[in-house]
Amino acid sequence: MKLLKNKEIDGVILCSLENDWNTLEPYLSYGPILLCNEYLPTAPIPIICYDEFQAAHIATKHLIQKGHTNIAFYFDNSFSQAQQERKQGFLTALKQENLSFNKKWLFDSAFTIEDGFEIFKKVNRMSEQPTSIFTENDQVAAGLIKAAIKRGYNIPGDFSVIGYDDQLICQVASPTITSIKIPILDLGKISIQKILRNLKSDTKMIMEVTRLPVKLIIREST
Repeated sequence: MKLLKNKEIDGVILCSLENDWNTLEPYLSYGPILLCNEYLPTAPIPIICYDEFQAAHIATKHLIQKGHTNIAFYFDNSFSQAQQERKQGFLTALKQENLSFNKKWLFDSAFTIEDGFEIFKKVNRMSEQPTSIFTENDQVAAGLIKAAIKRGYNIPGDFSVIGYDDQLICQVASPTITSIKIPILDLGKISIQKILRNLKSDTKMIMEVTRLPVKLIIREST
């Protein structure tokens, strides 16, 4: 943001929010700023994102269709509006099938394969265990699967796992990982197009939300 203020860069694409919006908003006067891969309804700038609610909803519905009623959920940061929309999609899918949610099966602040190991340790110690989990990213999903297999679980027979982002690790893991595929190339392309148009026209950025659809890629982990 200091680079923008000092005119060392022409614009900023924020792919995540690590600061309160009140801290960032004063910098709007120095150049165009937009959000990509993040959602904040109070930000008066363009938002390029994908449908978080839809992503969690279709993933959870898939697990329910596979016969699961005890489904765990993991997300990155509870303060993120995008993450809250994802959680709402998950809870809505459960409610539509008259399924309850155990708060002990809610996990957050995990990002790596090692974090996946730790989440499975917690699951394995529970007296009432979930039989499936919808995770925030593929790295965590891979860690969960590895730890579960090491403990003698059959995937997906004993425990089903869905990842997020559809990274290459999904195709090389064993078993391969069911995941939500997000339109990452389109997110980047549209973000660049919008900010370049703004720079050429020198007009003020306005609040508009572009939501791109996601897709569930079904593999061996479910």
